Amino acid sequence: MISRLIVAILTITPLISVGQNNSAGVVYYQFKHQKDTTQPDRFYQEEMMLHFSSSSSLYKSYTWYKDDSASTAGIYQGKTELPVIKLSKYSFESWYTVFEKKELYRFQPFIYDTMAIKAEYPTIAWQLQTEQKKISGFLANKAIGQFKGRTYEVWYTPEIPVAAGPWKLNGLPGLILEAYDTKRQVVFEFLGFQNTKVDSRDLLKGKRILTSSEFNDFGKKLVANPNGVVQGIMGTSTQVNFQKTGNGSDGSRINGSRNNNPLELTN
Repeated sequence: MISRLIVAILTITPLISVGQNNSAGVVYYQFKHQKDTTQPDRFYQEEMMLHFSSSSSLYKSYTWYKDDSASTAGIYQGKTELPVIKLSKYSFESWYTVFEKKELYRFQPFIYDTMAIKAEYPTIAWQLQTEQKKISGFLANKAIGQFKGRTYEVWYTPEIPVAAGPWKLNGLPGLILEAYDTKRQVVFEFLGFQNTKVDSRDLLKGKRILTSSEFNDFGKKLVANPNGVVQGIMGTSTQVNFQKTGNGSDGSRINGSRNNNPLELTN
């Protein structure tokens, strides 16, 4: 619920192509999650993207950008009243991983600001397998690892020698192109790849860094009085019309379904 009360404006390179210089790039995934085990044929789905380099990665929603960027682009252009903010089915948060420092942050955009909530860095004891296959021209190797109560099978390519992967899955000697748990309840399916220049910016610069407890306190205040929090940050009496539409990416109940199968089954 907290995440769906956050306003996000994402920056993205939209084209998908395959190139030769693989030191940095963007990989696109189709994310699928069976949130309700009583409805086994029903999956939450979202297109995601991973910006990566040898030093860090940023994982965020591509679907949200494509669907909502036009409606949010004019939020702060001299208007006295903000437009409707739809609390919809997209993942507003993004995940920033710094490999050398072994640091993980959840970026939560909000109004003029982006909060960086420090999270536990994932440590996965990957077991490298001998199986190989081709994924969109890349030779991929198989690995198996346990993470947060699930057993994941992933396919990584040493042809792109970075430790990055979707969500919190990383730490292999090559980019993870595809991943799924053994029950196929969580799936990251490869959609495409694009080369980019190495971005050496420190993405933590200018962001409010919070602990999980500090962010939870902020979230309680936001849920209790969203307009009061927004007005306090903006220093105005602007009214925000929050509307709930669709299925929250946090897995909240929609159309009779429920989230009895979260991504992380254990702490």
